[in-house]
Amino acid sequence: NEDSMGSSSASASMMLHHQQQPQHPQFSMTHTPTQQQQPPSTGEKRKRAAPDPQEVLQRRLNNLYGHVYNATEEGTGRLLREIFVKLPPKNEYPMYYEVIPEPIDLTIIRAKIDARKYETHHQLVSDLKLMF
Repeated sequence: NEDSMGSSSASASMMLHHQQQPQHPQFSMTHTPTQQQQPPSTGEKRKRAAPDPQEVLQRRLNNLYGHVYNATEEGTGRLLREIFVKLPPKNEYPMYYEVIPEPIDLTIIRAKIDARKYETHHQLVSDLKLMF
């Protein structure tokens, strides 16, 4: 159907007919297979390498951190992270450090993720709860 294919597709189609080469979805027009590929027997399965548990954990931690870091206030779109990014300076807010026994912020949490200090995502959640 030349009308629906457009002129460039029609030209390419005409060129293929002139070359008189068989078309096969697995091979290009210049590749000649030397041996036919057989599908694996039902007993053979390709094994994927098991994912590295540490990398899976890092992806989970980064994903969780990203959701917290990018959370916005409904209606205004204001980023909720603003007061949690960096701890206040001790010399300007000394009472903060008296009231908050274990100060932590998003910068510290990010550094702990990057240094692979968390052994489970529950430890990250615990630090986030502490921060909030």
